[in-house]
Amino acid sequence: MSVRQTDKINILLVEDCRLVRVGIRSILDENPGFNVVGEVDSGESALKVINTLRPDVVLIDLGLPGMSGVETIRKIRE
Repeated sequence: MSVRQTDKINILLVEDCRLVRVGIRSILDENPGFNVVGEVDSGESALKVINTLRPDVVLIDLGLPGMSGVETIRKIRE
């Protein structure tokens, strides 16, 4: 799937620290080419919403507690 210049890039944020999520979201919201479609605080939550939200990009903390970001990425790719 290619992204045209006029299309927004849909992003899912996966970060356990609320303050970091808020900061990243505020930066992304300043760019009209980005659309944050969801925010979750764990890998498990990301797996629950990924098929519903269908983001183009998942911006994920690799050091998540519980299911790590790396493990979450592996499961998303499956």
